[in-house]
Amino acid sequence: PWYCTPGFSPVKGLLCCGNRWRGGDHQTAGEQVRLHLLHWYSPAHGDVLRAKCGAVPAHLPWLLGDLNHSRLMLISPSAGSPSVGRIVMTAAAKHLTPVTLELGGKNPCYVSDTCDVQNVARRVAWGRFFNAGQTCVA
Repeated sequence: PWYCTPGFSPVKGLLCCGNRWRGGDHQTAGEQVRLHLLHWYSPAHGDVLRAKCGAVPAHLPWLLGDLNHSRLMLISPSAGSPSVGRIVMTAAAKHLTPVTLELGGKNPCYVSDTCDVQNVARRVAWGRFFNAGQTCVA
């Protein structure tokens, strides 16, 4: 249930391009602060910036609101569930809307016989322990 909060720069760029972002269910205080700051520092947030916090079922109509437009929709940072992913993809498919979903899950690592084992071990350990292991690549 815990996940690192995304950095301001990439999230703001995504939101200003028309994407939608829903903060995690289990970190609402931090997400509310982020949402407040994003709106505070984004003068055109009324029509462009679309971000909310809270449980997915309450926000499904908002998330699926105008999928008949050609725009990418991004659900992040919460590692979503397959059931919500299916709902979003089904709704987007009706309008051929491109969708990017972050659903979390396994992140295997292929290690070849010819690699530098020390280098691979260092990089895998960094990915696993970055942000105390609270990322999708952990």
